[in-house]
Amino acid sequence: MPPVIVPECKVVHLRGGTSNVKAKTANLERRPSYYYAARSRYFAKHFGRFGLWWANVLWTIGRGIAWVRETFGRKEPHTCRKEAVDIWTNAWRPLDRYEGQHG
Repeated sequence: MPPVIVPECKVVHLRGGTSNVKAKTANLERRPSYYYAARSRYFAKHFGRFGLWWANVLWTIGRGIAWVRETFGRKEPHTCRKEAVDIWTNAWRPLDRYEGQHG
């Protein structure tokens, strides 16, 4: 069947509309593993495995600075539970199929 093109159509993207990612993020709860697996895949696909690792290292450095500010300053925590560990999800083989471990 040939594709049908309808120029008048509009697409509305309801980010997180069918999942609980937005709610978990707002409550600083742990995000689903597929969220981090998709992040790893994106960075590896567009920047290589080194790019993924570099992004994670820089995130970790930034998180360390933020932790100091949260601990000794007047800044509220803003990262989800276990995010520092979860960003490394699928870092060894980011382009392989991923079977989630936490929900």
